[in-house]
Amino acid sequence: MFESGLDLFGSLSWAKVRDAVAKFTRACAYSRAGIIWSDDKDGPHDGEGVARDLRATLVAAGEAGPFLLTGHSIGGLYITIYMKL
Repeated sequence: MFESGLDLFGSLSWAKVRDAVAKFTRACAYSRAGIIWSDDKDGPHDGEGVARDLRATLVAAGEAGPFLLTGHSIGGLYITIYMKL
């Protein structure tokens, strides 16, 4: 799972890396609420809110861990918070 940084490119930030990684394992990048084509949401866009949204998204998609998460910029903080939930 690739978590983007504090920019407006969302999942597109990881396109080249994700495509290369996807050649040998499952890979996923997403755009947080309100970024690119993702609908915005009610509630906080802080680290805990982002981490909870990611968890809810993975559950809704029927995905089960363990997950390998990587992030750049503030995305690194978000995945750290996700791991502590």
